Amino acid sequence: SRLLQSLGYGLKREDKGFSHPSGLVVLSPERKIIRYIYGSGYMPAEVEMAFSEARAGTPAPTIPKALLFCFTYDQAGKRYVFDFLKVSGLGVLACAAGFFIYLTKKKRDGH
Repeated sequence: SRLLQSLGYGLKREDKGFSHPSGLVVLSPERKIIRYIYGSGYMPAEVEMAFSEARAGTPAPTIPKALLFCFTYDQAGKRYVFDFLKVSGLGVLACAAGFFIYLTKKKRDGH
């Protein structure tokens, strides 16, 4: 179909239907493509961000997974909150790994 081609989606006819990529295409009110969100499971924060970008009419880069790692979805509040425990745990592991590398390098150097 011309609509799917204009959105950059291709279809391939198969025996029992069509094969196509799974995802969302978010458009601005001016019908400008703001963001592609690929896959069949969508992170609510990414969809919300895409909709806010669409309202503003300006695309922004996809949210890095590293940033999404730092937040957890709060079902009760229906929003993302900073996950202090996960981030601080990662920081402790990084410091422990750095200290381990420091000690092994120091021992190898003979100091």
